[in-house]
Amino acid sequence: MLHALDIFGTIVFALTGVFAAGRNNLDLFGALVLAFVTAVGGGTLRDLILGVPVFWLPNPLYLYLILGTWAGALIAARITRHIPRGTILWSDALGLSAFTVMGTAKALENGQTAAVAILMGTLTSVAGGLIRDLLAGRQPMVLNQQRLYATASIAGCAVFVTLQPWSQQWATLAAMAATFTLRAGALLWDWKLPIYPTNAEHGD
Repeated sequence: MLHALDIFGTIVFALTGVFAAGRNNLDLFGALVLAFVTAVGGGTLRDLILGVPVFWLPNPLYLYLILGTWAGALIAARITRHIPRGTILWSDALGLSAFTVMGTAKALENGQTAAVAILMGTLTSVAGGLIRDLLAGRQPMVLNQQRLYATASIAGCAVFVTLQPWSQQWATLAAMAATFTLRAGALLWDWKLPIYPTNAEHGD
């Protein structure tokens, strides 16, 4: 299941990179760059921090998946000529859910504590999108926490860490459901975190 989620998340996040490139009128190479960094950026940073081999270097499958997604999305874009903004947001929500589980599970497999696993799961799921949005000249979703994003991933990581000792399968499903539900609530019903009161009085 985890391997299937890894493949699924790679495809979905690569797709959001291509969509973001299309909405910002980037060329074909720019679309490929965004697809690549979105799909593997978070996992690469996670592996470097954990001090383990970067997951995609010895396995060309990830590069093939990204190239295939890039090519397929470009063909689809030629046909549709229009990419609704909601396509990026909902695809990103699916990728966020999958990579939340993958990042947390890999940290636990490498003997990390629950707190570190939650941090690594969050990094895996949000870093690629952060790089994508910065390169595309957009406000990163992860910084727009008035609509839940990283918080949704953190919640999913916590669910996985809590349930994983009993059943990895149920932990995976519950963590993905928690992440996606919170992100969907942000998109559909504008669920938000409280905003820090900038006009609050501060002592000298």
